[in-house]
Amino acid sequence: MYVILKLGENMDDLVKDVLETINKSGYQAYIVGGFVRDMIWKISSHDVDICTDAPANVLLKLFNQYNPKIFKYDTIKFKLMDYRFDIARIREEKIVNNELSVTFQDDLSIDYLRRDFTFNALYLDVNNEIISFENSLEDCLNKKIEFIGDSNLRIEEDGSRLLRYISFILKYDLEYKAVNFNKDKFKEFMFSSENRVLVDSIINRMMKLRNEDKLNMILKDLNIVDIFYNYKS
Repeated sequence: MYVILKLGENMDDLVKDVLETINKSGYQAYIVGGFVRDMIWKISSHDVDICTDAPANVLLKLFNQYNPKIFKYDTIKFKLMDYRFDIARIREEKIVNNELSVTFQDDLSIDYLRRDFTFNALYLDVNNEIISFENSLEDCLNKKIEFIGDSNLRIEEDGSRLLRYISFILKYDLEYKAVNFNKDKFKEFMFSSENRVLVDSIINRMMKLRNEDKLNMILKDLNIVDIFYNYKS
């Protein structure tokens, strides 16, 4: 099930034009993620994530004048004025035989299930209407951070989700709630060389928030003080 709500604050015309360009080509397009969350929280943001059923070759032609770059999963990225756009295919993600399996879709309810937190999974269309599945809108309005699905499975799929969970709590002063996860698998993720750039990036942003007391409280409660500070050292 989902609910639709008209967002009171209108999006920038430039952002709206990007959505309209995709729509006029016969495809769906929705802003999703932090940009929608920040609009609701009245925070200025210039990172715009868009999901669409348009393939990358179509998107490259539509936005060719902005010199878009193509990435995996039919994703393109480009800058336009002060905005950074990341446009990706609506998709389903599953772990099959310990490997990520991706299939492109046109159903937002399937795309929703691959996302990390409920307040990051609101979809905003060109008419300024929000599509919300489950408790996403309610959690966003209440500034409540909740994993989509079982936290243990979601963190096992991607260990950065636990770091992002902590980072969001620190950045927005959200209420902390303990989550279930496999400490050994998280440690394996943290010290894997292929994750080094990603982990460094999240931890560096986390430390710039200068909320060390709350950080240490969370690390202690999650029993990962040793993992975190051994990594940093």
